[in-house]
Amino acid sequence: MKFTHYLLTKMPLLAVLFPIVAYCNDEVMNNFQYSSESVRHNEVVQGNIVDLSTLTANYEAQDNDILTGKLSTKLYISIAPDATVTLRNATISDDDRENFMFQHDFLPSIKCLGNATIIIEDGTKNIVCSAGKQNAGIQIGKAGTKLIIKGGPEGTGRLEVTGSGAGIGAGPDEGDYDEYGDIEINGGIITVKANERFAGIGAGNTANCGNIIINGGNITVTGGVWGAAIGAGASSNCKDITINGGTISAVAFEQGTGIGGVHDNEAGLCGNITINGGIITATGALDGSGIGTKCKDIYINNCTLTAKGGQGSAGIGSRDACGNITIAGGIIEVNGGSYAAAIGGGWYGVCGDITISDEITEIKVIKGVGNGECIGKGAHGECGRVMVVGQEGNITGTTYNYKK
Repeated sequence: MKFTHYLLTKMPLLAVLFPIVAYCNDEVMNNFQYSSESVRHNEVVQGNIVDLSTLTANYEAQDNDILTGKLSTKLYISIAPDATVTLRNATISDDDRENFMFQHDFLPSIKCLGNATIIIEDGTKNIVCSAGKQNAGIQIGKAGTKLIIKGGPEGTGRLEVTGSGAGIGAGPDEGDYDEYGDIEINGGIITVKANERFAGIGAGNTANCGNIIINGGNITVTGGVWGAAIGAGASSNCKDITINGGTISAVAFEQGTGIGGVHDNEAGLCGNITINGGIITATGALDGSGIGTKCKDIYINNCTLTAKGGQGSAGIGSRDACGNITIAGGIIEVNGGSYAAAIGGGWYGVCGDITISDEITEIKVIKGVGNGECIGKGAHGECGRVMVVGQEGNITGTTYNYKK
């Protein structure tokens, strides 16, 4: 298959880094001077509560710290290795957008120094917003580490994250294609936005991330131009993406993918995409699938899913290439982009075998305008064997509907 050849040959290459500014709010503060000094833990903590408004230097959060209040624009927070930190009405936001442009490079608002757990306290609203040059709102640790974000027992805590790079994910390339760790989300009400060339949750521009796992929560994610909402960045890769539950909205911006990889560069690859449950909406933009684009296998079961592909891209499947697609159950609605299959291959794209089980509860499929099959191959593309509810063969009409 061309797909295998594609993944082996399209290896990451360095891309040009662009200075990017995140628009957090309209406040502008002048005469910024960055300090690299850090505050020692016992100088600011009363018990384990840290009032961010009292800090006068950067702070390394320790295990069991509770962060509250608003941090000065000039400062940032790091999280010590293996620490669990709670956010309680915390604001960690770079208000001074213009002055931060060149003076705050490569400093996220929150930086994990290793494994880290962030708890969003019930009933609170927390804001994390980075500016400067390609800074993640929350930057995960390097390869081999994991960031876990958890809601409280009631799941009513809110977290809003905006990055001038990734929202939650890999930081800028500080070396030669830096490798970052895994991300796991277990609840909370979370809104994430990324900037150009970065994933909302996942990879940076030229910084790869590991596995992404979502087990629950009410999560709304918007990717940057040429970035996935959840998954890869413009010139960077992510590993496997697994969603086991929650209410998830993954919306791509221009030339981006809802969940998966990124089109039209030498990287932008992701691993397997598995959706085992939840209420999922995945929307691709120009040249981006709702789910897929440049990924390995796609497996969907036991969920309520709405997927829509952008121009030239499948709703579920490829823009460039993807592996096998298996839909084993659930309530599924899919719309394809123009010149692409709704489920299967994109315009000039390649996909593996497509299997839709007769165990599925309901499926509605609508192909986009132009050449391309409803389930199968896109215009000028290829796909493997197609098996739909026990019947072999591509679905060539405009729509396909099945209800058990």
